[in-house]
Amino acid sequence: MSKATAIKKVETVTSSLKMLRGKLTESEKEVTPKKADLLEREQAPTTLAITKATRWTVDR
Repeated sequence: MSKATAIKKVETVTSSLKMLRGKLTESEKEVTPKKADLLEREQAPTTLAITKATRWTVDR
């Protein structure tokens, strides 16, 4: 896979995440520090997987 293709895929994922975040209701946007910590823990594996996949794809 070329570097340009990898970058395009990352841009697609990023824009999808931004779109999904935009769909949150107002009550979901009110994040307390405790909620933020829990959300960060939930999202960490996904973020790590995307980072690893991106690095692997770009390096190839």
